[in-house]
Amino acid sequence: MVLGDPGSGKSVLCRWFALQMAYSISQQNKLDCVDLGPPRLPILLRVSKFAEFLKQKHKTFEHWQEAKQQDDSNDVYIFLTEYQDEDFLSFYINNPANETISEQQKHRSLHAISALCQQGIDTQQAILLLDGLDEVIDLNWREGIRDALDHFITQKIIPDASNAQVLNSALAIPGEVGGNQVVVTSRITGYSLAQLKNQRAAHFIIQPLDDDNVTRLCQRVGAVIDADETSPTGIAFLKTLQNPKHRTLDRLKRNPLLLTTLLFYFVAHENTLPATRVELYQKLTLDLVRRWGLTEPDGQDNKHIAASLRNKIGVYLKDVPQQEREEFFLKLLSTVAINIHKNYSSGRITRKNLETMLVKELKGLIGINPLKVESNDFIHDAKQLADLVAERLGVLVELGPNLFGFFHLTFQEYLVGWKLLHLSKTQVSTVQNLLVHFKEHLEDARWREPLLFAFGELAHQNPPKVNGVAVQFLNALADELNKLPLGDDRIFFMADLLDEMDGSQPISNAWQVVLKSLLHGYAKCGLRASTANRQQRFAEKIADLRRRQPDLVNHYCLDLLNTDDRMAAPIAHLYWQRLWLASGVLATFSKRQHLDTAVWGWPMYYALSQSIKANQTLYAEPLEKLSLPAECNASDELGLRLSTNNGHCGVS
Repeated sequence: MVLGDPGSGKSVLCRWFALQMAYSISQQNKLDCVDLGPPRLPILLRVSKFAEFLKQKHKTFEHWQEAKQQDDSNDVYIFLTEYQDEDFLSFYINNPANETISEQQKHRSLHAISALCQQGIDTQQAILLLDGLDEVIDLNWREGIRDALDHFITQKIIPDASNAQVLNSALAIPGEVGGNQVVVTSRITGYSLAQLKNQRAAHFIIQPLDDDNVTRLCQRVGAVIDADETSPTGIAFLKTLQNPKHRTLDRLKRNPLLLTTLLFYFVAHENTLPATRVELYQKLTLDLVRRWGLTEPDGQDNKHIAASLRNKIGVYLKDVPQQEREEFFLKLLSTVAINIHKNYSSGRITRKNLETMLVKELKGLIGINPLKVESNDFIHDAKQLADLVAERLGVLVELGPNLFGFFHLTFQEYLVGWKLLHLSKTQVSTVQNLLVHFKEHLEDARWREPLLFAFGELAHQNPPKVNGVAVQFLNALADELNKLPLGDDRIFFMADLLDEMDGSQPISNAWQVVLKSLLHGYAKCGLRASTANRQQRFAEKIADLRRRQPDLVNHYCLDLLNTDDRMAAPIAHLYWQRLWLASGVLATFSKRQHLDTAVWGWPMYYALSQSIKANQTLYAEPLEKLSLPAECNASDELGLRLSTNNGHCGVS
């Protein structure tokens, strides 16, 4: 089980596993192939496809449960042997010339692939890669699919055999003994509602990128952009990112998707960076829309399949202000996004459904500039726009034959958030309306990111002031949450909300509520191995807040350390582990050292004993002789002096 935040690389990891196994089977690209043990047949599918298969077969969840009581068959195995879908076909069949495949050829190919999957599983030579357990909308279906996966693992991955050799193999390291394997991915948020029950299923969490990996990824992507291994673009981007004024982007750069997205934004916007995640997605969405060529009438590229539509929409919007022009396209896309998010767990809709939605939104042009709109065949326009989406890469793309969806789930979630915010016309109704949506969807993991984007859009659109709309909303939400028990998910969600605000936004009452909850959550974890991952998440959230408001966080933590005896050791442990050891912190440790405890690993003692005292000067005696290679033109003696001034360590 692989867990990670949106954009952390879960889907990419599944594709990488599939590619490496394909290399291993075909004996190709040996230099690029990573040794993952005995070769296995890769079977890559989205969990939402499994859900669709079950719904088509059983119609309702209740009927599925009744069928299972009558026949305890292996639903995952049946799915893999009966699944007939063109997406599945495109994964295994290389068709570089995009040649037309007859229905008969498709049927034969799909039958052959199903037989191949069945053979791979039956002979214990397959790896099943199921991506996106969290994308199953209905919790009953998600729990049922979880149970089906557990059943499959029990029967096909860890066989219940009396044969000692088979049993030992099942318990051994997969990379050494072979056999079937399953990799399932899910977002962290929401996984607790439907966890795998099998005790032998290993769980992994994709950690945020550290500074070294941020640098490596930027240099690699920059080298591709520049077609130059020295990566001048990547180096310039890293230098700009390190500017203190961009510290609000620190959390974004820890995410692989957002980091590469920031880099492409940097290139497209003349070496500048956005202030917030919402600004990043808004501008990138509009950048991708411009690839359709619909924003301006240019009269060129008349051979293009939708050139007339491009000119027509350009004429509609010719005298419309830029902001309204952008809002039209955001409204167009957000209507599609919220429809998909509510009704299609696979994230895909048919061409017919897309055209129906586009007709409705294209008619909305009349409300923008009625003088520019004549009687038009909007159905024809919608068909042209769907053709354009299929032909040119944009934020909305053709993901399969006559199946459309968004370039990445996070773009869909941003547009859903934009739609939620713009359902009301006035600021007062916006706050109240958004609060209703938050209360309605707060417990649904699939709506967490859209809600975060909705609040980020609210903060981005309103200028910062003490009683600003964003602050009013945060305070109202904090009051609502105070009426409920603050579980881990709610605490992390509130912390993420604060992260959507830029550094210029004023501090609200929610900051203290969230920070207090995070610190107490960290303390409750203790130093137990069973809660180490959970404690790490608390620490990361506190660190995010501290990067944005260092004075506020330090003042609150030290005040709590001075006044609350029960919190003294946990806070000291946090500061010691994160190396937040300024002179004021050490002075507080010195006063409260009597509260230090072995339960927390004596953090105050170690921090004080290993720190350099103020006004202390350390000297190292010069070496009498230093042996150096003959080619080095260096001194034979080396002197080193470490000194501290006003509590700061310097080297001379």
